[in-house]
Amino acid sequence: MMLRPEPLTELDAWLTPCRRLWRRHLDLLERAPAEEKSRERDGSDSSTLTEPT
Repeated sequence: MMLRPEPLTELDAWLTPCRRLWRRHLDLLERAPAEEKSRERDGSDSSTLTEPT
């Protein structure tokens, strides 16, 4: 039995835009605890996360 890479290549291309979206949101979630600690330490009351550029 031999696997053909074409269907997987097509799937990868289809998922690429989703991965970008997921990565950006997961990065925000990863940074949330550090930003919360920073706000607590600095006394800032801003509750919004800054989105990466």
